[in-house]
Amino acid sequence: LEMKQTRGDWSGRISVAGGSKRDIESPERVKQAIVQAQNEVAGTSKMVSTTEITLRIQSPTSPDLTLIDLPGITRIAVEGQPDDMPDRIKNLVTNYIKRDNTIILCVISGNIDVAVNESVKLAQSVDPDGNRTLGVITKADMTDNDEDKRNLIRLLNGSIIPMRKGFI
Repeated sequence: LEMKQTRGDWSGRISVAGGSKRDIESPERVKQAIVQAQNEVAGTSKMVSTTEITLRIQSPTSPDLTLIDLPGITRIAVEGQPDDMPDRIKNLVTNYIKRDNTIILCVISGNIDVAVNESVKLAQSVDPDGNRTLGVITKADMTDNDEDKRNLIRLLNGSIIPMRKGFI
């Protein structure tokens, strides 16, 4: 997603690497354009593709910002996926987050043991000091025992995993 602030009217364009390019008429049509592009590169199944889809948005209210949305890390393949899908996803994600100019947005569920979190392990493998990693804690309200709550507080204090960009 490439967003750019402009003085003109809203405009959008979606393109598939080596494939189609389409203008998007309005912000309300963005989701439809994304789904069409995803179906073009990965079909309607649960497959993952390395083909990039670029969405360019220009608007007076857009920040100048580029985001790369990657698939979530999985441990097992779901029905309809090849057995090596978790490895494919891990390799795809690693190719992006290993770049020195990338800020890693590491999503961590607050209600599970952080030591087994795949995204944390992957972020640490390419950014061991946590200089480029921003932690996002979800489901903190679902922490149900005192030990998990203490670990969550230790995590947020940075004593379990160093994340120099902090936590949200």
